[in-house]
Amino acid sequence: MRQQRNGRQSNRVLTVPTGDLKANPHNPRRLFEKVDMDVLRESIKRVGILVPLTVYKEKRTGIYTILDGQRRWMCATDLSLPTVPVNEVAEPSLVQNIVTMFQIPQAQKRLGVDAHSFKVGRSDKGVKDQ
Repeated sequence: MRQQRNGRQSNRVLTVPTGDLKANPHNPRRLFEKVDMDVLRESIKRVGILVPLTVYKEKRTGIYTILDGQRRWMCATDLSLPTVPVNEVAEPSLVQNIVTMFQIPQAQKRLGVDAHSFKVGRSDKGVKDQ
């Protein structure tokens, strides 16, 4: 959902049922490291999801599709969390969607962070050293 503020659109965090989301079919990541997923799952179990998933609502189906946060969603599903926090953005074009799916992992590598690093406020190396 978007709100107008000074003529500009801003996103707000929503809480949606975990089962109302689906993985992005254009996400190039198909395999996930078990150890990384275990660390993230344990973090979510202890403190919840601190970084909302980024999603869009498909106009055609009304289903939320994940742009960023698939691993958090998978962990939330494993933990049977009834809801997850999301930032809803406008539905991207097919080309924008595919480009976004490839840019997210590249940005995380460039910054030297990943999802569980954001959750505990440490660099990726700092999290893995724990």
